[in-house]
Amino acid sequence: MTLENLIMSIIENTKKNLIIEMGGTKINFFLVEQSGRYSKYSISTSTPIFFKDYVFKKFSGNNIRKIILGCFGPMSLGKNNYGEILNTPKKDWRNANIFKWLKDNICEDIRLFSDVALPAFGAMNKYRLQENFFTYITVGTGIGGCSIFRGMILQNEFHSEMGHMYLGYSDAKICEYHSHCFENQSSGHYFSSRYKLKFKDIDTSSPESSEMIGKLAILLYNLYAATGVEYIVLGGGLIREDMKYQLIRSLVKINNSYLPVVNKKNFDQRLILDSNSDDLSLEGGMYSLNGNDLN
Repeated sequence: MTLENLIMSIIENTKKNLIIEMGGTKINFFLVEQSGRYSKYSISTSTPIFFKDYVFKKFSGNNIRKIILGCFGPMSLGKNNYGEILNTPKKDWRNANIFKWLKDNICEDIRLFSDVALPAFGAMNKYRLQENFFTYITVGTGIGGCSIFRGMILQNEFHSEMGHMYLGYSDAKICEYHSHCFENQSSGHYFSSRYKLKFKDIDTSSPESSEMIGKLAILLYNLYAATGVEYIVLGGGLIREDMKYQLIRSLVKINNSYLPVVNKKNFDQRLILDSNSDDLSLEGGMYSLNGNDLN
């Protein structure tokens, strides 16, 4: 081996991959070595200027091979403005294109997901749902969802915005676009604003918990009825595994023996609650880095 080839081999072996998970309140970075070991860093979701400054100083000298980006939306997946963040409530981020900036300044090899699709990809791998039709729902600061049919994300030029489906009129003013949507009435932001406490601190027998379970059951039932989905995975900061059987009881009551999927004896195995959404995003990113991809 020549000296030049040796140097190139050393450089190649020291390259790292970067997984970025951009959420509503924080942004996680996973710097992944060739061995699979990783370091995690987090910053608040403040402004694009702060983000770019942090990323450039922290990662531009790390010899990045590939980036997996999970970005909040709504964002465009169309050819003309691919990756551009659109009418987000985070006003500083409107019309920002983090995908393009990363591609131009950090690494040309970059794969873009919505912030919900990345953990959905992780859930697909973790629960072995590659041959199934399932929906991943995240309930945190906001609410979002992604449906995957046998390894393919169901989206076109725009990804789904399941948290903004119609629930009913409310006087809550959490979502600046809709008073009627699930995000306005059952997100973490809603509970912290209305009840001045975090949902994870609420006892499961409290009226606040019953309100949350009831609204989530409506969201899930709408998905079962509209799409015929086989599995639903619930994740995000508000999800606790002790909610599962209350949700099932609410779903069974709403269903009234109608939808076959809810009537199945193993329905409790088809509703999966996973409270470790950061882990799912990491798993989705690692799965993609290993040469797997969603069509």
